[in-house]
Amino acid sequence: MGFRPGLLFNRPGDQSMKNIGKSLLFLLSFVIASTLVMAKPLATGTGHLGVIIERNAGSVVIVDNIEHKILKRVSGLGNLSHATIVYSKDERYFYTFQRDGWINKVDILYGEVVAQVKAGDNAIGGAISQDGKYISVSNYKPGDIKIIDSQTLEILKVIPATYEGGTGESLQSRTVGLVDGPENQFYFALMDAGEIWQVDAHPPEFKVVHKWKDVGDYPYDALLTGNGRYYVAGFLRSNWVVQLDLWNLEKGPQKVSTLDPNLQSPKVPMYKVPHLSGWGVTNGKAYVPMISEERLMIYDVNDWSSQGSIKTYGTVVFAVPRPDGKEIWLTFAGPKNDTLQIYDIAKGKITKKIKLGKGVMHVQFTPKGEAAYVSVRRKDKVFVLNTYTHETIKELEIKGPSGIFFTNRAHVLGL
Repeated sequence: MGFRPGLLFNRPGDQSMKNIGKSLLFLLSFVIASTLVMAKPLATGTGHLGVIIERNAGSVVIVDNIEHKILKRVSGLGNLSHATIVYSKDERYFYTFQRDGWINKVDILYGEVVAQVKAGDNAIGGAISQDGKYISVSNYKPGDIKIIDSQTLEILKVIPATYEGGTGESLQSRTVGLVDGPENQFYFALMDAGEIWQVDAHPPEFKVVHKWKDVGDYPYDALLTGNGRYYVAGFLRSNWVVQLDLWNLEKGPQKVSTLDPNLQSPKVPMYKVPHLSGWGVTNGKAYVPMISEERLMIYDVNDWSSQGSIKTYGTVVFAVPRPDGKEIWLTFAGPKNDTLQIYDIAKGKITKKIKLGKGVMHVQFTPKGEAAYVSVRRKDKVFVLNTYTHETIKELEIKGPSGIFFTNRAHVLGL
């Protein structure tokens, strides 16, 4: 995979290595900067750009979401299984967080990797602080999160996810559900301990300021609502989610039932765990995919009261609201993953079912919502759909596409 300059920073506390690393990274940055000055940028701005992950190829493609075309493929990034991306505040750079523990910092205007760091052996997600100065990665192995300088990719702090086992021994948990919150905080969950932690992302301490214990059995993911008020964690073995009101932390995590007595929904195999990032939160409501059930639960996010359920075509993985809030676009796991289903909020019913081919998974709307990009992994395509007529505008040839990330995400908490 080539020279990894970020490796110079994978041992916090080793001052000699840091000094050598900084010198070499300065020289490398100078060479890269000189090369970029002579190169021609892919675009004159960033607001219309995005990145699509080619999961199996270890690459990403940079796309123009006005012309709906591929601008450049960035290859050799490593294992992009379950990879995610965050953007710098100015949209100039994106950071890949990936299973093999590598983080790549890529200049989106030139499609060039400018820094890399090995931050774990099995990573599951990442976030960037509200002020844009720090990124953080959550790891299955080792069980920790790391705080990293967003400019240099120097690892500044390692926070082990330690907890007390049943016989009093000290254990280390896998970490999940990492998000950036208001006031420069990070929030994440301990999968094996059933805990939620809060980290203050201010140097030099980067302190763990809260640990909420016994929140539920086996948290697997979490999200931050778009207004930055609620951190919500889901559980594999509990019939509730918990919401943490960031305006009123003294209340602690509150349980919210996922049971609906008015809809008998039989259990089906869990083909894929739904991502909480795929919850649809819009118009004061949260549309929540249920594990091993073919329904969406609806909550009023003002008080988290149940508003009933929607029967769906299959087990939902992603429920993505159109930017104007009128529709929720649904994708499914298992044998029904060839279908995109559209729920019209105004009409209160499913209004459209679109067959695109096996492996329909990720949906990303352009910032103002005139088009939707839909990845279809088995066909090696991303379909660009008109969001009003639901007709196909264009098909992009992408190798095993998964996540789709447009630059407007740079300005939203929790993304």
